[in-house]
This record gives sequence, C-alpha cells and structure tokens, in this order.
Amino acid sequence: MTMNHLCISKYDIKYRNELGVYLRDDWTSFFDIGKVWEGELLTREEYERVEKNYLDALRDIAQFVGANAFEINSIEMWDYDTSHLGFPFVNGSIINLEQCLTLAKDIIREKVWCKIESEKLNIYCEYDYYIYISFEGDLDTVKAIIKKYDLFWEMQDRKWFEKDED
Repeated sequence: MTMNHLCISKYDIKYRNELGVYLRDDWTSFFDIGKVWEGELLTREEYERVEKNYLDALRDIAQFVGANAFEINSIEMWDYDTSHLGFPFVNGSIINLEQCLTLAKDIIREKVWCKIESEKLNIYCEYDYYIYISFEGDLDTVKAIIKKYDLFWEMQDRKWFEKDED
C-alpha cells in the first residue's frame, strides 16, 4: 500500500502567503506560555488544550490505521529524565500507543527528540509545533480526523521516514 505524507499543525493555511510562509505572529513552543501573541496571552490552559488536540488526533489516526506498536529511532537527548516513561528509552525499543503519546508529548515540549515508527504510521514531531506523519490508509479519513481537532493538514512530497541506507 502507498504511504501518504502529511504535515499537521495548528496554523490555519489561510494565513499563508503564495510561498507558503505563515504570516501571523503565533506561539510555537511550550516555552511561549505567558507571552502575548496576536494580542492574546498564551495561558497554560490554552497551550494544554492545543497540545491535547494534537495528541488526540495522533491517537485517533493510529487507531484508524491499526498502528499499535511503535519503534523508537534516531534519539536525540539533552538533559532528559526518562524515569516517567515506563519503558527503556533506547533506539529500537518497541512501545505501545499510550507510551507513544507520552513520548510525543515530551517531544512537542522540546524535552527530547526521536522518530516514532511503525509499519502503518510514522510520527516526526518537528520544531515550531509541526508534526509530520506518514501512514497507510484512507487519506480523506485521516484529514477528517485532523480537522475534528481544529488542526490543519498539508500534503508533503518529502518522505520524512525513509530508512537510511547503509
């Protein structure tokens, strides 16, 4: 089956110019809590609401495509305490969906970075609150899931999850 590639974000595409540049001054990080963006204070509650939308969308997409086991790869750690994860945080570790979502939350919060991969769904959380996914399954259904959580999608030509060739 062909893999589909999407970028998921909170950024409404109607605010992009013809080159795809996002034109609004918007928050992009957990560390932006307490700052003013487009005249509004970003509260922890608002941040967590948006973060939950991302994680709920990932959960629904994973369940839809039947991805329930994921492999951790390409780990980049800073000063990251992994004791709360409940699984070995090493390249090649296999984790379940709930563990995947816990890890995705930490990646979104810029505590750590890695690829979360499976045969049916690959997740790549990038800076500035973008999440790239590569998946097998009906594209329209996944787009509807993303929209359900007040998020936006953009098709991607780049295949973020091709395995490095040795």
